[in-house]
Amino acid sequence: MQVKSSAYLASQKPLYQKLLSALLGQYSYASVLAADVDAKDYSVSRSGINIAENNRFGKRGFVVRVYAGEGYAEYSGNELSEEKIPGVLAELSRSITKAETHFTRYQTAVSKDEPLQFVKSTEFAVDPHALGDEAILDRLAAVRKAAFEKKA
Repeated sequence: MQVKSSAYLASQKPLYQKLLSALLGQYSYASVLAADVDAKDYSVSRSGINIAENNRFGKRGFVVRVYAGEGYAEYSGNELSEEKIPGVLAELSRSITKAETHFTRYQTAVSKDEPLQFVKSTEFAVDPHALGDEAILDRLAAVRKAAFEKKA
């Protein structure tokens, strides 16, 4: 079984396509990678039970990569709206200009990548969303109890 596709990414796809079109209007190569990952921490201990969003592994955002004449430039963000697209383009341009004036650039050839779309999803035996927090905590509590019984 696989994790369901992100409804958020599906709703944002037209916006990312507009961003990609705007980028390709200025650069010979551009790509956009978007991600939406849920992650939670569960703990069952003597001091209590805890469920928390895991911001280290749970992420939502996007990365833009463009070929800027002699090399690549990237921009990343957490949110995108149609109003923010010009700002993304301007920030990439500023970043490229700044890099050209402050660093020695090594000429890199433009990628010959073929256009690619993919959706990557994790395989799992039991859907944690369908299982629910309470059932997950019950399983963890049972494992903890079994471990303490074996220790004794």
